[in-house]
Amino acid sequence: MGVIEMARERKIPVVVDPKGDDFSRYQGATVLKPNLSEAYAAAKLSQTASLEQVAEALFKKVTVDLLMITRSEAGISLFSRDGKRFDFPVRSKEVKDVTGAGDTVLAIIVFALGNGLEIQDATQLANIGAGIAIERLGCARINLSDLASRLLEFDVESKVFHEDHLFALQQALKGKHYIVLGISSAEGMTTTLFQSIRKLVKNNVDSKLILYVKDSQPDQEFISLLSSLAEVDFVILKCESLKHLCEEIHPQEVFVIENQNLLPLDHFKALL
Repeated sequence: MGVIEMARERKIPVVVDPKGDDFSRYQGATVLKPNLSEAYAAAKLSQTASLEQVAEALFKKVTVDLLMITRSEAGISLFSRDGKRFDFPVRSKEVKDVTGAGDTVLAIIVFALGNGLEIQDATQLANIGAGIAIERLGCARINLSDLASRLLEFDVESKVFHEDHLFALQQALKGKHYIVLGISSAEGMTTTLFQSIRKLVKNNVDSKLILYVKDSQPDQEFISLLSSLAEVDFVILKCESLKHLCEEIHPQEVFVIENQNLLPLDHFKALL
């Protein structure tokens, strides 16, 4: 309690993973994060009670800002003191082992809130992390690369990158092979471009394909068409950050289309 009081005085959020069924010791915490069985036990309610009833009972027992109930493969439910409920269904390709999913949620929530994210964004991020964790056997470690890759899978519009958010792509590509193809929107959607994309994908089945658009002000319809192609993993708009990306994570090969010809380059810097 003393630690929680000192943290509140300094406006530091406190996230608690409670133990036992007496939550009163956590008075003043920002987020209280029990799992489903812990929540029902602390609320002194049977499993037939609704989750809303459980949350209401817990808020009467302990003064906290938010109640976050982790529900394994069912996801996360977030309750505020004013009765609002937000559900975050788990996003997982396959449930193999729920061991450590709650710890994953706790770690990501703390990290996210510490970096100034709003609680709903932090919960969504934690839920995605937990979804990755339960796809793996044992207590899995989730890193930024895992989160970035999964976020990009969920948002097809995030295929297109510019200066402001290239960091996410850098994280997603860690440990992966990729090739870069430099193109210009001035040449348009030509047969050569389509054939080149398919050729590169066919010849590099284990690699990600990044299209680098060299124009300073590319045609937006052209960018939309590129991002709609299933063979294209990411599109980068002209920016200085491509240099930093390639220096951090070296591409396997670099190509450019010039005068309707697909040409290999010795170094990515030839694109800049």
